[in-house]
Amino acid sequence: MRHFELLDAAHIVPDKEEQGLPVITGGLSLCKIHHTAFDKYIIGITPDYTIKVRKDILEEIDGPMLKYGIQRLENNKIILPSTKNNWPDRERLGYRYERFLKAT
Repeated sequence: MRHFELLDAAHIVPDKEEQGLPVITGGLSLCKIHHTAFDKYIIGITPDYTIKVRKDILEEIDGPMLKYGIQRLENNKIILPSTKNNWPDRERLGYRYERFLKAT
């Protein structure tokens, strides 16, 4: 990635919650669009690191940003850090993914 200024540190679970500790494994590095989509439950990430897109969003017809920037993420895996100790915590992802499923 050449433009690090376009990345955000996204919390899997907000800091104010018990599981929301400010640790590397408690977050994801996402671009600003995907960070907002994650926060607003437009996309979710399963505990096995698979990206899911909310069903209504998958069915929506709009412009190329929706099609290529969001919808095509469906069933892709996230790119994990090279150091396994820095991988997002599966338990936190599971907790967050359950919330995503309820939002759909």
